[in-house]
Amino acid sequence: MIQKHKRTKSFFQGCEPHITHMRNEPVLKVEDFRSFHSEAWKLGRRMRDDMPGLHSIMVLRLQVRGGAKLVAKTFFGREYFESKKQLDPFLDEARAYEHITRHCAPSKLSYFPRYMGTILNLTRREYPTSYPLRPQAIVLERVHPNIQSRRILGERQRPKHALFDDFGTKISEMPLSPFEQDWYISLTIDRLQSVAALHDMGIIHRDISDEHFRLPHDFHDTVLYDFSHSYIINIPWPYIRRPVPFAELIQKEQHDVLGSVFSRAQTADFRTYMATSLDLDPAMIMNACSQDLEDTEKLELIALQTRHRPDAFTHPSLASIFPFLESIRPNHTPTWHIARARLLQVYDSVWFVHVPNSEQVHLVSFSGAQNPELDVDNTAQEVSFLLLLVPRSWDMQSHKRRLCTCAQLVANKECGSIILKEEFDELDG
Repeated sequence: MIQKHKRTKSFFQGCEPHITHMRNEPVLKVEDFRSFHSEAWKLGRRMRDDMPGLHSIMVLRLQVRGGAKLVAKTFFGREYFESKKQLDPFLDEARAYEHITRHCAPSKLSYFPRYMGTILNLTRREYPTSYPLRPQAIVLERVHPNIQSRRILGERQRPKHALFDDFGTKISEMPLSPFEQDWYISLTIDRLQSVAALHDMGIIHRDISDEHFRLPHDFHDTVLYDFSHSYIINIPWPYIRRPVPFAELIQKEQHDVLGSVFSRAQTADFRTYMATSLDLDPAMIMNACSQDLEDTEKLELIALQTRHRPDAFTHPSLASIFPFLESIRPNHTPTWHIARARLLQVYDSVWFVHVPNSEQVHLVSFSGAQNPELDVDNTAQEVSFLLLLVPRSWDMQSHKRRLCTCAQLVANKECGSIILKEEFDELDG
């Protein structure tokens, strides 16, 4: 007993008090999991054709009322994993999502796929006949490799610790343009934020890799996913090998994040992606990332929309906003999004909340100052979020009403809009 107490004390050494308190929470059983309820649903084809048909886990499309907005991550039964002397990944993953649902702040939920519940006893009749039955399922938001699934995250300062300092030094020594270096640094900070949100809830992912931040064949990040190997602080350590302290597990996952981005930076994959997607020579992309910037007086107002709550109603991070800029790039200006991303710091940010299919918009934050009268996390309506990036030279303080009018006009646009200064000046405030 004394030895066990010493191991427990060692494991939690250096943890925040709220983490050590979580270890006393009861371990969730299968019957405690949220059940997925819908009047009419049907399982469809698998999401990935390159996965072996006999793999123990298969992700299927889940159609609700004829739509295909969800997925069911299906698993073989517990007996299968016991026969292989493996932990049940369904239990690990479902417990992780349940824990996130209970403990995650609303502002950080967008780091992860939206959890809809579990299905515990799928039958042969309900499961596609072309695949072996996997009777357990976790139902999640269907994440697409497109703008509808991407998140806008808030800009944050560089972490102040030696591990990141060393990473930043190595990035600065690579043959990359300053903009490319900034993009890799921003991507790293975004990923560290997602992982830190897990750690703050007492969850260790245990499988941090580049492929768990972005979908197969997608370049940009969407969410941090796949918790089938995760560990939660209140569960007895399930492995034979004695655990290192929780703080060391956290540091290892931070190192994994840095390593995943560093490997990409070594191949200059941002430049390669830009050259391929725009059908331009890599040297032209390098030039677009390095050349002198145009006169900031000629900049436009940029309106972007997302149905996912940002983690902060502040200025957006470079890596998270870039695919949104890419999605509205004018066809006649191939590198417009690169130029605007490089000029991100000469813009200011105004956030609105929008009720879809209406012109109802409400100001959330203006130049980083949040509206104290609006609680976006306790609204009964389905909402989306509108970000206006306004050139600072436009003097926003004099045009608050006109910005609201602008937000109303562009709120129902599918992706976003680019508004010239003369068009903005013609709006009736």
